[in-house]
Amino acid sequence: MLITIILLSCNQSKGRGDEENKLSCYFVPKCITSHESFHLKSYYLSNSYQDSLDTCIVAYNDRLHALDVVDCKNDTIYEILLDRDGNNAVQGRLSGIFVHNMDSIWAYSEAMLVYLLDSMGNIRGKWNLHAWLKQGEEVMIETNHAVCTASLFYDSKRKTLLYGIIDGNSKPVSFKVREVDIVSQRVIKDYTLFPSEITDDTTYGYANMNRVNLAFHDSLIIYNYPIESNIYVLNRKNNITKTVAGDSYYTENQAKKCFSKSDYSQWEKHQVENIHFYDVMYLPKMDIYVRLHLSGVEYDKKRTLGELLSSRRLYASFFDRDFYKIGECQLQNFRYSYYTGWCAMHNGVILFVDNELRKEDFTDNLLFDWMIPIVEQTVDKKTI
Repeated sequence: MLITIILLSCNQSKGRGDEENKLSCYFVPKCITSHESFHLKSYYLSNSYQDSLDTCIVAYNDRLHALDVVDCKNDTIYEILLDRDGNNAVQGRLSGIFVHNMDSIWAYSEAMLVYLLDSMGNIRGKWNLHAWLKQGEEVMIETNHAVCTASLFYDSKRKTLLYGIIDGNSKPVSFKVREVDIVSQRVIKDYTLFPSEITDDTTYGYANMNRVNLAFHDSLIIYNYPIESNIYVLNRKNNITKTVAGDSYYTENQAKKCFSKSDYSQWEKHQVENIHFYDVMYLPKMDIYVRLHLSGVEYDKKRTLGELLSSRRLYASFFDRDFYKIGECQLQNFRYSYYTGWCAMHNGVILFVDNELRKEDFTDNLLFDWMIPIVEQTVDKKTI
């Protein structure tokens, strides 16, 4: 159901010239009617798939242990139920999804298993990532927006899987990306990730923001740290990494440290008052990148932690194919879920409408906004 189109200008800035903004955004609110009580209001784990026939969101429903498939062309939703027991069982809660096509859905579970699923939920292949771990290493395929988002990626040209690794053998702890050939079942290469430019140890002093966000596009490994605004781009073809300044116009660009080791209230205060930068998403139709981030708010003991976290402001920054920043928008307050999330599409980003402070009437339907950037007025506003 198309309700309205909301245009949001990106021409406001903080201490910078307006000429730096080269885009605006419009938002298409969507309502997907649900006939099932166990469909969720928002999803912490989702991925999209588009071709000439389908425009779908594939999201993990942890209540049902199922993949909810949202058909964005027909505004419908259906389930792919995953078996819990037997030869076709998908063991454990999912923390990673990559949709190559609707008959090739890659899913990673907390049992350290990667599954290749078809459109009916049948297992076409299974790999145990523990087999390729060295002593002191840990798989990092994580979708926890309070901590980090480290994605799973399937390179269809090379027939390889790529995913993050936490290396506890180094001091301080470091991060890398492992590429595994699924045919020969061997490790092809490990790609070392640069530490944050503001600290070589993100595991100390930064509450939950102690890991790295990890995304992929073609031969690029794109990563960033929740505690700072820089973006790091590693080209797998030449193993060269470049650092991009992704400063926000609106907020601080570096988190402050918390030095308390045992006072949980100080850790809560640190989480509430600091910025948090999320992963970098690629929009193929637009050939641009977008990164969301949160501002901090003043800590108030009279309010619950949930209220404080839900009152933080959300921003979207946009970058061209060379990672030159072309604009930034402040999104609507008290509307989106910051800890379940969003989903990159071919031409924009799906933002699930689900916020503790939202005052609208409750509905069983799935509500989301389709945020579509307009770059220098060259993008046609076509109905989705």
